[in-house]
Amino acid sequence: MRPPVSFLLILSVLTGCSQRDNVLVPPSVAIDVPAPGAALNGTLAISGWALESIALVGAGAVSSVTVLVDGNRLGSAAYGNPRPDVCAAYPARLGCPNVGWSYTLNASALSKGSHTLKIVATDTTGIEGTSEVPFIAGIQPSVVIDTPVPDAKLSGTASISGWVIENINAIGPNAVRSVDVTVDGTQVGTADYGGARPDVCASYPGRLGCPNVGWSFRLNVSALTSGSHTLNIAATDTAGNTGSKQVTFLK
Repeated sequence: MRPPVSFLLILSVLTGCSQRDNVLVPPSVAIDVPAPGAALNGTLAISGWALESIALVGAGAVSSVTVLVDGNRLGSAAYGNPRPDVCAAYPARLGCPNVGWSYTLNASALSKGSHTLKIVATDTTGIEGTSEVPFIAGIQPSVVIDTPVPDAKLSGTASISGWVIENINAIGPNAVRSVDVTVDGTQVGTADYGGARPDVCASYPGRLGCPNVGWSFRLNVSALTSGSHTLNIAATDTAGNTGSKQVTFLK
């Protein structure tokens, strides 16, 4: 049985050893992905590394890496991925070069908004090292349809337009990747994205893509039946977050 930490502390005082001369120094832990403030959605891989903070004969090697969100344990990360870059910077550490960790995080299972990811690395002596990073879950882009207005009557090939912008202003937000156009549940094409909209960006400063956040599309209304139809604009960003907006129009 390993002596309790209090005993090890007393022993270090009696023997004149410092914490850097025994196993009381916690492992170093790093989170590479996600970046601080990143917006996450869906199921994605998070990763980093963990290793002993000092090179010691007889120091405890990292034995487990635990993943927590908002203080709730989600599971154990896979530990032992090769990280020669880390071990080049921190030579002679136990476990090198296999000191990387990885975990599949289901961000969709989390409530929308701000969260804290915490990684706890425990070594074979029971000493824990931790690292934390804030992130945002499930924040979709904002989508606006300027034209057509609700219940407008369209004919021929109609020009429709609007804008899409990330709904958060944070470190490392996600850029808009695509804007898809659907009529009555059937996708009819992908809108051109990147039109200049300085008016929008004046109201939402600091967002990625500004001022080029406008979208436009040429809609072939003549192929539709007479009556009411539903236009849906869905914008997806590079993290897989999707925001949408609908409007009805008439032919």
